[in-house]
Amino acid sequence: MGRLHSLREKSADEKKGLLCIFLAIFTLISSENSIYADDVNNIIVGVYKNPPKINVSYTGEPEGIFIDILQAIAKKNRWNLMYVYGTWNELLDKLERGIIDILPDVAYSHERENFLDFMHIPVLLSWIQVAVKPGTIYNDLKDLEGKKLAVLKGSIQEELCKDIQTKLGVSIELLSYGTYDDLISAVDNGDADGAVVSRFYGYTQNNKKLAITPIIIETTTLHFAVKKNTNKELLTVIDGELTRMFNDPRSEYYKSLSWWLHERPISYIPRYLIILIPIVVALMIAFLLFSLLLKQQVNRKTSALLNANNNLNEALALVKNTESALDKNKIYLYELLHRSRNNMAVISSLLYINAWNTKNDAVLQYAENIDAHIAIMSLVFGLVENSEDFSSIRISEFINGFIDLFVQHNTKRKFYLTCPHIIEDKLLFDIALPLGFVLYEMIISMINFPKKTFNEEYLRIEIEYKKISNEVGLFTITCCGGGNKLESKDFFNGDRMKLIIDLLEKQLIGKASIINGTTVQIEFALIRYSLRV
Repeated sequence: MGRLHSLREKSADEKKGLLCIFLAIFTLISSENSIYADDVNNIIVGVYKNPPKINVSYTGEPEGIFIDILQAIAKKNRWNLMYVYGTWNELLDKLERGIIDILPDVAYSHERENFLDFMHIPVLLSWIQVAVKPGTIYNDLKDLEGKKLAVLKGSIQEELCKDIQTKLGVSIELLSYGTYDDLISAVDNGDADGAVVSRFYGYTQNNKKLAITPIIIETTTLHFAVKKNTNKELLTVIDGELTRMFNDPRSEYYKSLSWWLHERPISYIPRYLIILIPIVVALMIAFLLFSLLLKQQVNRKTSALLNANNNLNEALALVKNTESALDKNKIYLYELLHRSRNNMAVISSLLYINAWNTKNDAVLQYAENIDAHIAIMSLVFGLVENSEDFSSIRISEFINGFIDLFVQHNTKRKFYLTCPHIIEDKLLFDIALPLGFVLYEMIISMINFPKKTFNEEYLRIEIEYKKISNEVGLFTITCCGGGNKLESKDFFNGDRMKLIIDLLEKQLIGKASIINGTTVQIEFALIRYSLRV
């Protein structure tokens, strides 16, 4: 009995020892998992149904282009994504109240910028269009007079449709619904005459129920958005990761587009080239007309053109003599830039000939504006020609050259235009050219603004630049001239200024605003992208 009792005590001690070892291992693993979990950032994401950009699958999981991008970024940055589902209007309200951290697929508008912060880089470009029952024919906005249109409650489509009624005087009855499925059903059941949808409607499973009309209401950019002045660090990380994805054809961004939209990345043609081509064609046509009407004046310039041609021949001869010692690609680039600048100078001279002969102030002003824009192009081409890599230029040289040519082309009103601080930074070529156009139009608009705003004889205008981040730059143009303050509704009004603002927003992914009534602030992206969908 004593031996049996001893064996039992020994067995109990062994069990207690094993239990202590197990508890120690469990505690160690739990502490490691706790330390690991502390590094994870929990992000609450709003999800609603708007395929293929964002959607809820039949299994109840989030999916879509925005979800693919966000999950790829979350995996790299150790974010723990938690999803909240609802309608668009419900989620927008939760974002404003801080219940969720970030909302995907938000269209940018000036009104929303009052209570939301957006990424600097849009994820997708879209446009708003009208869908109707097959067989219904609407070709123009006027065809919508008296019709009922179904829109998503609280969406950008609802805001734009209200603007159409106000600006164009078209009477439309808007019916608000919580989801896109409710919109489609309303038109299908005859409760509404049409539905206002985005360009991505054609990729959904309901694309056969309605037909797309040629009526396009507005173009928009789609972003991730957060509550104003909160969670900006999330947008900074997403901007940086999206920049990397845009420049990598094998990134998760293009994989997602290929899966959901069946689209592949293509070479991107800069917007300024699309604008420049018809301008050059128009100038060539104008050159032919002017040459026929002003043959005598052209003959007087023949000797000057012959001298220029002789100089070109001498330059070509010099190039041929030194061709063996230079790289062929570099020679070609130098020659292309040189010829482009000379040809632009010839076109500018011919425009001035006709402008002076017509004795028409409007034609002369038109010629002066074209000459100024050609001078900006010539300035940028010259800086690129002298740069090290033929792609970027020093911003200090760009600003000094810009100030010189602006002073030369504007002598009607007395002013001082200075840049008190020289910035040692660089701009890419395809940023500098449209940026020069925007700066010129902004400054010339300030100078030509009614004298009751700037009533001093000599206006003092200062240009300053600072780099906000690797992706964003900021120009401030300050005009000290007394008088009243600049108003956004007056300064940014007019067709010409609207084109400049459109160029700033679409080409430079930027914006312009007025600070303290004397300063125009221009924010723009420092990075251009060679790949687009």
